[in-house]
Amino acid sequence: MKVPVLTREKLLYLAAFALALALRLIQLDRLPLSDPEADLALRALALARGEDAMVGSQPALALLTTAIFYLFKDTTAAARALPALAGSLLVLSPALFRRQLGRIPALLMAFFLALDPGLTAISRQASSALLAITPAVYALGLALQGRWIGSAFCLGLALLGGPGIWFGALVGLLAAALARPSVENGRLLALYPRDGTQLRYWLAVLLGTLLLGGSLFVILPQGLGAVFNSLVAFLGDLIRPSGRPAVEMVMAVVGYVPLALVFGGLRAVRSSRWEAVDRFLALAWVIGLVAAVVMPGRDYTYLAWTSLPLWALAARWLVEFVDTDAGESAWALGHAALILVLLAFMWMNAAGLTQSLLPETARARWIGIAGVAALLLLTLILVAWGWSLRVARTGLAGALAVFLFLYGLSATFGAAGLGAHPENQLWRMGPLLTQADLIVDTVQEVSIWEYGHRYGVQAAVVDVDSPALVWLLRDQGSLLPDTVLSPDQSPDVIFTPVTSAAPSLEVLYRGQSLVLTEQPDWTSLRLSDWMKWMIFRRAPAAANEVILWAKGQMFPGSAGFPAGS
Repeated sequence: MKVPVLTREKLLYLAAFALALALRLIQLDRLPLSDPEADLALRALALARGEDAMVGSQPALALLTTAIFYLFKDTTAAARALPALAGSLLVLSPALFRRQLGRIPALLMAFFLALDPGLTAISRQASSALLAITPAVYALGLALQGRWIGSAFCLGLALLGGPGIWFGALVGLLAAALARPSVENGRLLALYPRDGTQLRYWLAVLLGTLLLGGSLFVILPQGLGAVFNSLVAFLGDLIRPSGRPAVEMVMAVVGYVPLALVFGGLRAVRSSRWEAVDRFLALAWVIGLVAAVVMPGRDYTYLAWTSLPLWALAARWLVEFVDTDAGESAWALGHAALILVLLAFMWMNAAGLTQSLLPETARARWIGIAGVAALLLLTLILVAWGWSLRVARTGLAGALAVFLFLYGLSATFGAAGLGAHPENQLWRMGPLLTQADLIVDTVQEVSIWEYGHRYGVQAAVVDVDSPALVWLLRDQGSLLPDTVLSPDQSPDVIFTPVTSAAPSLEVLYRGQSLVLTEQPDWTSLRLSDWMKWMIFRRAPAAANEVILWAKGQMFPGSAGFPAGS
């Protein structure tokens, strides 16, 4: 029996996986569910309680979350557990492509994926994106190694992942078609076997995964049709506008992964001079980026597909470019340290420009930036002249890589919701509920006052389209399903918009306005606003308020308040 050997390379992959898992699980319930997240969680909760509910277009996430809610507890962290696990497992996928990418670039890519801000953000949200991306990548990697059974199983899981699989398949097939003349043996996307016997086994495993996974082992057969729902949802995104501006999608790349954009972009530009795999990766990145930005139903889950080829290109460029002789390493390191200091000075001056400054102060900041840039150029010329061009460019690339890595690391913590101003982060599926804790605490205090325990009030949400608010109220005594109250209904707590409060409520109830959601208006941001956002993640945000009404008889001084209380 052959005993697996735990090599240094495997230990590093495990370290990347542990890093990814920690980033995706720590304080997973720190931020409340957004409306799209809560909509899916409420579907799963209804199915777990045996109620009638539509599975929707994300069958894998909906059905597996149903099982988690049924077996454990319906919490915010439980609703996000599967995407967090799928996002962590994606980090190990580059190991399947060591032959195509190279041993060191694949390992470097694993750490890049672990720290990618966009992938981290969607891993920490109840989204099916990574339940499509991760098994699809594994299916391709296993197929390239001829491991057809595992490949078919992963492909089946990917088809149950949601609309994103159709976007990834379309982009991959287009890139493969354009790169095919340069692909070795034409097997860059060999997803199925050519041998008849192997093909039958492959089809059996694929169909079995779809049937059993799509019905949660025949417990919820209505999930079988959800595979087609995901295709319908994707086709709808091709024609139905999401309201998200194109600049928001572009900034989701520029403002979060500049390291990948710079070095992956350099590799993509020169892809015609590199190996066939670079041409495929460059085409996949460009096609995916253009499609995600141009298609009307702009969604960050589609943009996440472009992170994979971009990081692969960046890893390959860094490994091949940052290469010096042993005798030049010390000079390149010193040059990189000097450039890093100059870049830090330029960054501090740029940060100062985002503040309200007098014209003279702003002019001094610009002069400082120009002076540091000139000094940086001078150091490049002197190092190239005194030592070698290779030392100069290696020092520049190393310093730029460290600087952009530190920026990206900060962006990762922000995108994960672990930093300041989470409402100003892109890569979110919906506006942030900024006062969720206050809403829950207020309703529970009303319940304690009236019933003696936290979960006894009857609540109603009137003219407020917010699944996230309904999710916050899920544990209360009862939640009226009607959006319009009938005259004979008098729930303990009512939520209404600020602009459409009924006059009768002001007589029978007492109300308090609360901020429900807060989100910047990205279309109104000027260049100076985007610059401040790039540095501090600050942006002018618009608040959406609601009024929380409680029965007046619960309060002292009202007609219905018990005497002597």
